Amino acid sequence: MSLHAPIISLRHLAHNISVLKQTLVNHCIEKNVPVFPGCVNASDMTRAVNAGLKVIKFFPAEQSGGVAFLKALALVLPLNFMLTGGVNTKNLKDLIEGEKRDEITAICKDAVKTMLGFELRHIGVNCSNEVAAMKTSRAFSTVFGMARKVENSSIFAGTVIECMKAP
Repeated sequence: MSLHAPIISLRHLAHNISVLKQTLVNHCIEKNVPVFPGCVNASDMTRAVNAGLKVIKFFPAEQSGGVAFLKALALVLPLNFMLTGGVNTKNLKDLIEGEKRDEITAICKDAVKTMLGFELRHIGVNCSNEVAAMKTSRAFSTVFGMARKVENSSIFAGTVIECMKAP
């Protein structure tokens, strides 16, 4: 009997953690709070799809089958995957096809834009002069990977951020 008590307790604990996790996910969905639950198998991922999630964290990625596992599941599960756990510079080549840093950077930036899930229409920044506008637009362009365009009274970073040359 003493051997069964810890097993029952562990099963009960595991069930309670699962219920708590689902309750937390449901609460976040209800409140429109982004949530990316950790999923390690097809059952977890199916529950995420059934809850209406579009993105899950695949953890631990490398130890759980890595990209090969996800490629198989991606055929049947409408999810985007955020790989965590075991992703490093030694296996990054296997996780992202190709070794070109520019391409990897572009993929990462695109993933961040997709994950944030919001769209900006226009941001106006009043700068003190043309030099400050150039510096500010360069910073935005670098961080967000946007092209700059110099106009008469302002400098744009992409099509959204406008840095005015004078207040």
